[in-house]
Order: sequence, then C-alpha cells, then structure tokens
Amino acid sequence: MALLALAICLLHCAGNSSLPLVDRDEPRFAEATREMVQGGDWVVPHFNGGYRFDKPPLVYWMQAASMRVFGGNEFAVRFPSALCAALTALVLLLWGARWRGVATGERAALVFSLCVQVFQHGRGAVADMTMVLCFTVAAWCAWLLGQESRRVRWAGACFWVALGLGFLAKGPVAWLPLVALPWAPKEARRALLGPWWKPVLGVVVMLGMVAAWGVPALLRTGGEFAAVGLGKHVVARSVGVMEGHGLRGVAGYLAGLPFYFVAVFVSLFPWSFWLPGVAGKWWRRDRFDPTACYLGAVVLVVFGAFTLVSTKLIHYTLPALPALALLMASAWPARGASSAPDGGAFMGGKALGGDRMFERVALGWAVFVAVIALVLFPLAARHTPSEVLWARIKDRLAADTAVATLRFQEPSLVWTLRRRVAGYLEILSKGDAVRWIAQPGPRLLVCEEAEVAGIFGAGTPEGVEALPVEGFQIARGRRVRLVVLWKPGQRASVGD
Repeated sequence: MALLALAICLLHCAGNSSLPLVDRDEPRFAEATREMVQGGDWVVPHFNGGYRFDKPPLVYWMQAASMRVFGGNEFAVRFPSALCAALTALVLLLWGARWRGVATGERAALVFSLCVQVFQHGRGAVADMTMVLCFTVAAWCAWLLGQESRRVRWAGACFWVALGLGFLAKGPVAWLPLVALPWAPKEARRALLGPWWKPVLGVVVMLGMVAAWGVPALLRTGGEFAAVGLGKHVVARSVGVMEGHGLRGVAGYLAGLPFYFVAVFVSLFPWSFWLPGVAGKWWRRDRFDPTACYLGAVVLVVFGAFTLVSTKLIHYTLPALPALALLMASAWPARGASSAPDGGAFMGGKALGGDRMFERVALGWAVFVAVIALVLFPLAARHTPSEVLWARIKDRLAADTAVATLRFQEPSLVWTLRRRVAGYLEILSKGDAVRWIAQPGPRLLVCEEAEVAGIFGAGTPEGVEALPVEGFQIARGRRVRLVVLWKPGQRASVGD
C-alpha cells in the first residue's frame, strides 16, 4: 500500500518543477500563499496586496508548509495536491479491499489516479484535490460505521472532522456526503445518527472547526469574506453564469443540464470506455447491494447538485470520481476472466479483456502521463509569456523595482515578478502610463504590443528600453506579443 501511494505521488509530482504555473487559479493560490508566509497573516489570504476571498485557508496553509520544505517554487505549491491525490488513492485501496477484495481496491486506486481529471488536478496548485481527499474520507468513514468491528468506531469522529476540513479547503461542496447519507447502509446510518446526541456533537465539532477560522476572518474583513466567498463564489455561481462558464437564459440553462453526464467521458478517460457497461451492471444488479447503492448515491448527488448549478466547469464533479472508480473496479472481471464488465460492452461494442486489458490501459496511461510531464512540460515552459519575460529581465530586477501592467493582467505575472521584486504589480490605465514610467527609480511596465503606439506614439521616452516578448498562453490557447518597457533608474546590485 505504501509503495503504491508513493508511486502515485511521484507520478503526480513528475515535471511539476519545470512547468510554470498555468491558468488563472494556480498563480493566484501560489502568490497568496507566498504573501501569507511573507506577511504572517494566517487568517485572511491576500493576492497582490489585496484581499483574496475566493477560498478558505486550508490549501494556503498546506502550500505554506510545503514551501518551508521545498522553497518558494512551483514544485512546492503543487506538492500538496499530489500528496492528497495519493492519499485519496490509498483510501480507495483500503475501501475496495475491505468491500470486495484487494484486487478491487488496487484497481479503484489506479482508475482514480490514472485519468484525465486527476492528471490535471493531482498536480495543480489549487484547492480541489485537498477537498476531494476530505470528501472521500468522510464518505469512507460513514461506510465504515456500517461494518461490524470495534476497530472502526473512530470513524464517526473522523466523519465530522473530514467535513470540517473539507469546508476549510473549498467551502460547502465538501458537505455533500451528508446529502448521500440516506442511501448509506442501514447500520452506518444507525451508528452515525443515533442516539440523537451523536450527530449534534458531530455538527458542533464540524462547525466549531469552521468557526475557529471563520469568525476571526469575518471580524477582520467586516463580513466581506462571507459576502464574497459565499455570496459570490457559491450563491452567485449557483443561480447565474460567471466568467462565461455556462449558457445564459432559461434555454441555455436547460441545454446545459446534460453537461456533466457527457463531460464525465472526458474526465474519466481512458476508463470512460467502460462507463456504459458499468452503469448498466449497477442499475440491473449492484444497486441492490448496500455499498454499491451508497456509492452510486454519492456519484448521483454530486452530479445532481452541479447539474442544477448554472455555472459549469468540467472539474466540479471531481468529488464523484473516487466513488465512480470504486464502482468501476468492482464491476471489472475477476482475475483471469476475459469478458467485459458485466452489463455489456463499451461504447464501440467490443468485449474487452479482463486483467490483461486493465494492466495495459493502466501502464499505457502512466507512461503517457510521464512522457508529457518529463518531456512536454519543459518544452512548454520555454514559451509561456511570463517565463520568457522573466528570462529577459530577471538580471535587471531588484527588490525596489516598481512593476506595472496595462491590459496584460495575468496572475502568473505577479507570481513571476515577485520572485525578486518586493512590491506589488500595479494596474494602470493608458492615461497613467506615461506619468508612471517618468517617475524616479527603476521601473518596469508590461504592455501588449498593440498598446505601445497608442501610449507613447512613435517612440518610447528617453532612457526607456523596449524589450519585445512573445509567448503562448497555455490556458487561453493564444499567442501574445508583449513589450516590456524598462527604465533602469539607479541600478541596485542584486544576487542571483
């Protein structure tokens, strides 16, 4: 078990030090963690000098601990996700082994670990995998309480603690295991919910964990943390479309209802070829098994909850993948069998081999992921705008360099420049750019190429050097051309 968890963790760690932080979320989480460490404020996260209310603090605390060990780099801020992904796989191994044997546990761990969605979020500097671990532990503990053994009596306390930690990772979504409890085995419900004081005490523990951080955070921000963190990022996402992630209007909402039931074939790839057969087997036979019924309920609760939410992002159903991996592993043919999972074939209609086919798919995907991480990640790093910019300008920067940008407001720019610059990235309007660059001291202004002529006319001000930078934004899939305007001011000596 330890070797499998270690191998999975290493697979998720591969290439993380060479790939720059991508998308908008990774650099925001990473920079907020760095500012938390530098400023010593462990209650309210900040990004670029201002409040960051998007997520509770658990992931920042974990990334801060990792940075203390590995330094302030990309590997450090991604390591907690890799660790949580490996621990989630370990939980699935234990769960599956206790339910239907060691082979089921091993397969569940591998199905979860070797799929598209976990490849991305198992190495991302974001909160999702931390929440998934807490979610899975809570669901597992609820199930354990239905097993007749004194060794699992601790599971009741762990259930509520996992829910509390899950909220501190990513908010109320971590409490969805509570919604699935009516479908848990009868013995589990009886152990968790009776007598009456047990759930009351559990809720007190869970809410107490949240309040220990939440009350000081609300007092410090005048209630703004709840207004933005819950009001905007939970309620507003539920009733409306945010940042273009979804279809507007009643017709758009109805058209988006099947989204996750289609997107799961991407999230769970390459195992999604087996989904129709597994779903058919579950509906015909396994749903009458108490454990399989509970796992199916967990999956459907997650999919149902986010289907009703207006904002759609493919990774929102990530908490359902561990339960789905267990169902898929349990439906797989026994060792030595050669038929497809009972209930039919996969999408193309062919029967698939048993043990041998599973091993081929698992090994093939692991090799594919390793090649991407070890070969393509370093190649991609050479072409991201922020890293190209850093390579050109890093030797000129000092702690007192003032930095600013106009339209190119990528969070990765903040993370990259603050490796050496002490101040924060200013956001300027075109009218302020000329006045800002003329102020004394070393200054660096990042503009998109098309903006420069509109600001400075035919040429840049005297003493200002224009450095062209070109790169490819991975998250947006577009090539950008930048111009870095550099004014030395009084040169300060800097170390490497």
